Amino acid sequence: MKIFLAGKIDGLTLRESTGWRRYFARALSDRKDIEILDPTRDAHLFTKGDVADLFYNKELAASSLQANHEDIRKSDLIVVKLDKELGIGTLLDLGGARILNIPIWGWGLYGLEVLGKSFALQECIEKVFLTIDDLIDEIRKTPMRSN
Repeated sequence: MKIFLAGKIDGLTLRESTGWRRYFARALSDRKDIEILDPTRDAHLFTKGDVADLFYNKELAASSLQANHEDIRKSDLIVVKLDKELGIGTLLDLGGARILNIPIWGWGLYGLEVLGKSFALQECIEKVFLTIDDLIDEIRKTPMRSN
């Protein structure tokens, strides 16, 4: 099973954008049947100071976005961190996954608030969890389809 980790990157520090993704990957590292597809793999290359700035290196950002789209096509599940604001890249990722009928699960303190503001997001996101650990527990006990 391949899981793509969607969520805001641009405007966040590397720690903010990669911290939860690394935690998620470590928590499931014992599962050899799970491959984590992480869009922050190149984030350090388009940072200005310690903050991700996609306009800092547009060419690299464009190739990174293309790699994300390819990863989404290969994914069996999209996991998205639901912050107060979702970045445009996150919205594009979710829209692409929805078109491809890839399940999307979200987590975060603002999950229900974010979904309450957008019918489109309500239609995209199948399950919402309060914490990342709740989501990880659900992945551990739910059989998943594989592409």
